[in-house]
Amino acid sequence: EAQEAAEIRQRSLMSELAEERQQLRSVVETALEAFVAMDAAGRIIDWNSQAEALFGWSREEIIGRPLAETIVPPTLREQHRRGLRRYLGGGEGSLIGRTQRMPALHRDGRTFPAEISITAIRRGDDRTFSAFIRDVSEQERREAELERLALYDTLTDLPNRTLLRDRFDLAVAAARRDGTAVAVGFVDLDQFKGVNEALGHAVGDTLLREVGRRFRAALRETDTVGRIGGDQFGVVISALARGSEATEVGRRLLKALERSIEVETRPIYVTASVGLAVVPVVEAAFEETMRQAEVAMYEAKRAGGGELALYSEALDTSPPATFGLSGELRAAIDNGELWVAYQPIVEVRSGRCLGFEALLRWEHPQRGPVPPGEFIPVAERSGLIRPLGLWVLERALADLARWRAAGLPQGVSLNVSMRQLVDASFADALLARLRDLDLPPTRLTVEVTESALVREGGREIGQLAALRAADVHVSIDDFGTGYSSLAYLHDLPIDEVKIDRSLVAAAVTSERAVVIVRAASALAKAMALSFVAEGVEDERTWNFLVPLGAVRAQGDFICRPMRAEALPAWLVSHQARVGRDLAHGRRAHRRRPD
Repeated sequence: EAQEAAEIRQRSLMSELAEERQQLRSVVETALEAFVAMDAAGRIIDWNSQAEALFGWSREEIIGRPLAETIVPPTLREQHRRGLRRYLGGGEGSLIGRTQRMPALHRDGRTFPAEISITAIRRGDDRTFSAFIRDVSEQERREAELERLALYDTLTDLPNRTLLRDRFDLAVAAARRDGTAVAVGFVDLDQFKGVNEALGHAVGDTLLREVGRRFRAALRETDTVGRIGGDQFGVVISALARGSEATEVGRRLLKALERSIEVETRPIYVTASVGLAVVPVVEAAFEETMRQAEVAMYEAKRAGGGELALYSEALDTSPPATFGLSGELRAAIDNGELWVAYQPIVEVRSGRCLGFEALLRWEHPQRGPVPPGEFIPVAERSGLIRPLGLWVLERALADLARWRAAGLPQGVSLNVSMRQLVDASFADALLARLRDLDLPPTRLTVEVTESALVREGGREIGQLAALRAADVHVSIDDFGTGYSSLAYLHDLPIDEVKIDRSLVAAAVTSERAVVIVRAASALAKAMALSFVAEGVEDERTWNFLVPLGAVRAQGDFICRPMRAEALPAWLVSHQARVGRDLAHGRRAHRRRPD
């Protein structure tokens, strides 16, 4: 009877063990990841269907085979065997009880990045190992793409300002170690705005890509060229035996543009102004050296363009006339050569006009229209930006008061320089002027560029916060040009994000630009911010914006900047067209809004 009882007990235990194994097998098979188990000798003892799909081996083919000879790449097999031996000998195996990434081998011979979690199981003196494995190829691709978006310009594929700063720091560290010199170049294309206006932004973008390619080919392997915005490029010139050798590099950049650039079978000639600043490596600072190179660039531009200039302290201490246009700009304020243009901002889905951006224009008596990209930097550097800013402010608010009296509901956006915000009384004076004109603060938006806000923002941010607290809208302009972090954006006193025109234009051809614009739109929506796309120049760009939701847009495709007196008539015509479209069930975004 005792023997019979023992046999019954043994059968019961075997049944329980079989049931336990079946339950374990069900868990392994229903796992979402590949599961592999092996014995102490490294042979595979279990393999689920996800592992079959991941590695190409069936369970029947793989059971009993050494793991190292199947899914481990040849270069890692000895490392894998040593890890098992160390663990079995009492030491800690390098892969045991942890998760890490390593290459894995498919049956067809290709390798792929995998994330592997290995666990050791002890049963008396027996030890087995189990691992969950998943393919992280797509995850690594996304991570690499996000890193590239953060460090490279989407249009030219050159390093952006952030990566240039990193390369600068590395070059300075090497120079201190090796006793060499470092220089920074600031390159601005001459009359590039004329190319955009005459031939369109698509041609301008193609031109910029080719210019970037030529600059990269003209430099040494130790040097770095990047696009820092618009038609401006930055260069880090490293490992120089003497600082004077930087001029040789600068001349190569100028020489790279001697040949015409063919765009759509059309030869285009372009020149550049190059400013160079040699770095004092003892106390090198990227932003200050870049500023010095920019000062030298304006000296080269004053000489007529297509020239090279080296920074010296004399350029910083010279009178404003050193920069060419500043003397004439000072006179232009008094001579009535300046005027304010207005460009509509519309809601993409409905076509409804929400407001206008005020843009300063200069009609030179001899030269004709002077591009803002030429005279605004001169005004910033010479101190004229404050009187210019006040002049634009007065004109725009006076026009806004007239429109309000005429029953127009739209507001006005004004670009404000950080130099204006340095004045502690700026916010109070602006609010007082709104009260004088009986204008609601909600009808005004002040715009500050992202780069200036992040680079110089301090007490200036307090001025913006005061305006926002009084219901003046605050907008961050040229967003996406490579400066602010999401954490920093979260802390800014803003109501609106205006994404840079270069990213909007690139979104119809560049997948990376599409990612940035969509991410910026989603970010703005999540933070309850208005989102404006600048530089909408064609129907493809307009239609691209439609799926993004409540997006606003401005650009020449909608309407070119116009004089104040032309605005009411345009608005009546535009609203009539939008009304007709809605009445006939047409969607405004499928055709040019005006």
